[in-house]
Amino acid sequence: MSSSSGSTALTPCTSPSATDLFVDKDFAGASDSSNGHYPSTGDKNGKNGNTSGTGPFLTIQHLVDALQPGQCGFVRQSSVAYYENTFRAGDFWGVTFTHGGSSEATRIVLAGYPGERPKIDQHLSSQGGGGTYGGAGIFVYGSSYISIRNFEIVNAPASGIVTEASATRPSYINIEQNYIHDMVGTSNPNNIGAIRTDDCMHCDIRYNVINNMGDYDSINGFHPAYRVIEYNLITNGYFGVQLKQADNGGLQADIVRNNIFVNLSGAAFHLQNMGAGTPAPQNSAFYNNLVYNVATGINCELADAGTQASALTVYNNTFVNAGDILSIDNFIGVQVYNNIYAGNSSSYGSNFIYNSRSAGSWLNQVDLFDNQLYYNVAPNWQIETYNNPLTYNTLASWQTATREITTPDLKSIFTNPLFATASPSVTKLLAGDTSDFALQSGSPALTMSCSDTTKPGCVPGGPIGAIQGQVKVGPN
Repeated sequence: MSSSSGSTALTPCTSPSATDLFVDKDFAGASDSSNGHYPSTGDKNGKNGNTSGTGPFLTIQHLVDALQPGQCGFVRQSSVAYYENTFRAGDFWGVTFTHGGSSEATRIVLAGYPGERPKIDQHLSSQGGGGTYGGAGIFVYGSSYISIRNFEIVNAPASGIVTEASATRPSYINIEQNYIHDMVGTSNPNNIGAIRTDDCMHCDIRYNVINNMGDYDSINGFHPAYRVIEYNLITNGYFGVQLKQADNGGLQADIVRNNIFVNLSGAAFHLQNMGAGTPAPQNSAFYNNLVYNVATGINCELADAGTQASALTVYNNTFVNAGDILSIDNFIGVQVYNNIYAGNSSSYGSNFIYNSRSAGSWLNQVDLFDNQLYYNVAPNWQIETYNNPLTYNTLASWQTATREITTPDLKSIFTNPLFATASPSVTKLLAGDTSDFALQSGSPALTMSCSDTTKPGCVPGGPIGAIQGQVKVGPN
């Protein structure tokens, strides 16, 4: 399941069998000296028995070490959470992969047993016997073709699930259906995420629920490439998705789509570079996302990058009680269209629909900014905040802007989008229910789409915003 496939299907190993390997520390006689198979009598439900089985493993780490390419490993939920502080290699300790597969056919899957969600609780511990950055829940070190599915992870001081390069980059890692929360760790909050995918190529992060991250990021990463972040519910944290540093070779950056972002004190999507002269991101997209009560939608802080950032598309999103739809520096090839923006909130002391900052030696250029529906927001746009700023306070004046932007908002309007309810339920949204933001039959947003069918999301006479038709937003 590569990132380029666009598939929403889960990877294999969804139904356990007797030939799979198991961890079940509540099973009488569970031991890492066993062979990982239940005896012929089966597990507690009389299933998955194996005539040669000597018993399930006791620890997740031993299961990970034992899994061979193409194998599936299942972890049973335990009455007491798993705490595993093994150090194998690299900069983190925790349940650590140092090997993986080499193709889809040889993918290794580590999964919580279906119908259960085993919990890994690392106790915010500094123990571990090694690791520069402390403890993770699950750590992938330089390995590829691995799926991590259906775990609950808490209290890992240096991120819940982490990838890192060794002699090779981790690639084709699928992180799916996990519940990661309360990760207020002991390390630098700027470098911690519920999911942190450093150096990972084709990492797919999907169907996860991430909650209660405090001042820490939900998803971040240094140097990822072709990262796809989709169908997640991300709530109560700082940045939703942060690209800390773009790929050094200029490979495609993040695709962020079909997610729900709620109650974030930073941006839903934050792109930056770490240090003067470092690379800027290329070819990012943010679409079909619902962003609610978030300090700003998309914030790009790239003024001191060593390359020009290019190609960012933002379309078919619904922003409610959010700051700027977009705030940029050092970005060309930007396209923003088909978004609903209803109710805004303060963003880094500003309150703009769109704002750009001085790009230094680089350029800002927006090629398309149109087909937006605005409601209950101040008409306020600004160009080059720190360099001879131009501020527009009416739609008519904004439509005449020509500096760094081309014919903005000629087809956009200020009107009520007519959501299904005028007072959306945050409780429902935190449970992944977006129905309050569906469009009523008389909504003007139902026919506002752009008409250029060469652009993704443009359906002439069709709807705008994230919640429309058969489009799915958020996890199952």
